[in-house]
Amino acid sequence: MRQLLKILVPILTILAAPVASQEILYELVDTGILTDPERGQGIEMRVKPSGVPNDGFFGESNQLALPTVCKHYAPSVIPFIADKFGLTEPEFIAVRLVSGSSIFGKYILEFYAIQNGTCGDEL
Repeated sequence: MRQLLKILVPILTILAAPVASQEILYELVDTGILTDPERGQGIEMRVKPSGVPNDGFFGESNQLALPTVCKHYAPSVIPFIADKFGLTEPEFIAVRLVSGSSIFGKYILEFYAIQNGTCGDEL
C-alpha cells in the first residue's frame, strides 16, 4: 500500500497545489489511512513545510497554519482516499506536519472532524 501511495500522491499533489502561510509553503507529501485508538479510523495527510517559522517548528505559527492547510488539501484528499482505499466514512481527518527524516524527524499531529467534505472543528 505504501508503494501505491508513493505513486499516487504526486498525481494528487498536482491537483492540490501547496498552500502558503507567512512565506512558508506547506506541501502535501503523503496521505493514507490512520487508525487511532481513541478516534477510530480516518485519513492522515502528511505535510512538509518549506522552512521553519521564526518562532520554531512547534511555535504558534505552524499551529495556526494547520487548520488552513487541512481545509486546503482535504477536498482533494477525502475523495481520493475513498476511491483508492474504500474508506467512505472516515471518523476524522488528521494533519501530520513533518520535519526532518523518518528516523530523526519531528512532527505535529492534529485531528479534525470532517464537515461538508473538508476539515471542521479540531477534535
